[in-house]
Amino acid sequence: MERLEKKNIKGKTYYYYSKWEKVNGKCKRVWQKYLGSPENILKTFENNEPTTPQYVEIFQHGLPSVLWDECSHADIITHVNSLCQKRSQGFACRRVYCYCCNQSCHKATK
Repeated sequence: MERLEKKNIKGKTYYYYSKWEKVNGKCKRVWQKYLGSPENILKTFENNEPTTPQYVEIFQHGLPSVLWDECSHADIITHVNSLCQKRSQGFACRRVYCYCCNQSCHKATK
């Protein structure tokens, strides 16, 4: 779970963007990113000049859903099932395809 955190350090307010996960049954902070003081954040948004970020972190929470919607729109499951006949036991071809789509969304795909 991601959240915006406000911290008071030596009487000044600073903001952080952090990610929390359950580790050994307890909620722990996995990482955090310093955003700055309210004044610096305001300067960043008021500055009309476009800035180039040093790096970009992409969150792909909706990728499996998008892949499923595109497969449904293109009617791929019907095509896969027509080409691969289902045996009397085991996974249906569409389940294997969905599994592959889901695995393609993870960085640790083997």
